[in-house]
Amino acid sequence: LFFEVEGGTDFGTKDDFIADPVEDPSVIRFNKFNPIDQAYGDLPLNSSHYPISEKDEVVTYLKKETDAESVVNDKNDDEIIYNIEELIKLVGGLPDHPSSNMKADYWKKFDKVIKLRSMGGKAK
Repeated sequence: LFFEVEGGTDFGTKDDFIADPVEDPSVIRFNKFNPIDQAYGDLPLNSSHYPISEKDEVVTYLKKETDAESVVNDKNDDEIIYNIEELIKLVGGLPDHPSSNMKADYWKKFDKVIKLRSMGGKAK
């Protein structure tokens, strides 16, 4: 069984894909989580649950009662409502990255980590 998806073909079993049979069959919703609590009786999710930002009970369920990763409510999540450039400045700027320039700040910091690690964590 396979489905055409943006960028190629996705393979899976019938149980991996939940579609509302009264809708266009090309509209497929994925239930990429496992419930921790079976109390939420409205599973599997379908088109009536989307967008989740309009359904507080669905957002709460996904965040607190499932093992779903990265549940984002586009109305109020920090990742959406704050200015990313300001957040980067707030944490001290972009992280250093390795480069071929051995005098770059990254290598100085990395050298310090190696030295501290070789001390067995005894340095303060």
